[in-house]
Amino acid sequence: MKKIVTLAILIIIGISSFGQSAVDEGELMNLGEDTGTATTVIETQSPRTLSPLVAKQKAGALDNPQIRNIRALGIINKHFGADITAFSADFADLKNIYVNAKSLFLRGDYYNSYDQYLQCQAKSMELYQRAADFYKNESMKLLDQASAKVLDMEIEALVSDTPDEDKNRVTLAQGNLRIAFEYFNESDADYKAKRYQDTIDNCQAAKYYAINALINLEKDPQKAASLEESFDKDIRDALGRL
Repeated sequence: MKKIVTLAILIIIGISSFGQSAVDEGELMNLGEDTGTATTVIETQSPRTLSPLVAKQKAGALDNPQIRNIRALGIINKHFGADITAFSADFADLKNIYVNAKSLFLRGDYYNSYDQYLQCQAKSMELYQRAADFYKNESMKLLDQASAKVLDMEIEALVSDTPDEDKNRVTLAQGNLRIAFEYFNESDADYKAKRYQDTIDNCQAAKYYAINALINLEKDPQKAASLEESFDKDIRDALGRL
């Protein structure tokens, strides 16, 4: 995922001035960077056509990527598993397949281990795709909400008792929203290319900046804090936290 550095820095500075940023600056700057999630490449070669040594090498090479996939999908499951049909049950199946693959590898059954790792890969890709569909839909809802709020605030600022302050808030929110749409547009391209992990990463970032736009439009600090709390799950999800 590409990071929009210049705009992000401007938003961080603006948000800090109001004291309403959802996270600290270091975490903000990490949004959109590669989090180490493996890009799944589905292999089609039958394990039985390989030599034992090659089967061992291929099975071993798939272990770390699958660990990263399970961690990434585990965070998604923790936050939104109940919102995606059968996601939690299928994630449990994925973990079982991985445990079996690892167990077979340790016992030296490299052919069957490699076969199980390939099943892990395919299951991970399926879960990423279903999660990507969910994230696309939820991101668009949040972007629509933030866009409507920014437009309402922009009109309100024209007759406000504190026009300069309100215009500053609108400017900051517009900057956040601009970044959010940049990420969302990238997610569209990723989805069409079947890069589902990247789709999710970009949607998470889009949601994060849309949330910051909404938070910074709130004049009342208590309301801003309450709004931030209501989006706590989405913020933690975007930052890769459980």
